[in-house]
Amino acid sequence: MSIFKLCKSFFSVNWIITLIINFKYLPLNQACRLPIFIYRLSNCSGKGKILILSNTIVPGMIKLGIKHEPSCMSLQGIHIINNGTIIFNGSGIIGNGSSLVVNRNSILEFGKNFGITGNLSVHCSSRIIIGDNLSCSWNVSISDTDHHQCINPDTCIQYPITKPVTIGNNVWCCQHSIISKGSNIPDWVTIAQMSLTNRIYEVPYYSILAGIPAKEINKKIKREDIEIIQKLSPNWFITYGLKIFNQR
Repeated sequence: MSIFKLCKSFFSVNWIITLIINFKYLPLNQACRLPIFIYRLSNCSGKGKILILSNTIVPGMIKLGIKHEPSCMSLQGIHIINNGTIIFNGSGIIGNGSSLVVNRNSILEFGKNFGITGNLSVHCSSRIIIGDNLSCSWNVSISDTDHHQCINPDTCIQYPITKPVTIGNNVWCCQHSIISKGSNIPDWVTIAQMSLTNRIYEVPYYSILAGIPAKEINKKIKREDIEIIQKLSPNWFITYGLKIFNQR
């Protein structure tokens, strides 16, 4: 990396928020290594917990609010309200213009090597589990709640306001897709752009879910870049230090 690019990367980090989030939420032996970098105009509030469950902790292995896609124009970095628990099982990137809202007694968990373009919106009121190697385009929404309590007007029986969301390994969420409460997405599935998932899907590897609500279509795709990631050594990080993609 050239001196110019290194300086640009260094000064794009919001070091004040970076220091606050690392030393407020992480144990000292992790915080002193600054594994979480926060970018741009960002904020983080709440009395919840952040856990990094990785055997190796390196500076900037988790980048939040970074602008790495020209189509995401927001000046905001990331907005986090955490009154539950956020778990990172490894490295990853969440782009600018994103928000994570985790309510009390709720768990939001990210697998290893997640790559999220930007403008992500997550609302977690119970449990959202995301597998390894998530690839997520811009303007994607993930929520396990309806936000409002609703009833059946005929029977007056309440509908559940929340249902856990599970996203498997190697899933690709295309732009403007919505993963709503109760969604269970198997491994290696692609969610087509402008689609909405809302149930447990039992589909084979490489299936495409499309439509509102989404259903399996008669087409399959397999992303070669994820296969390449899986063949790399276990010391490889999708994001490391001041570089976005690198190998230890």
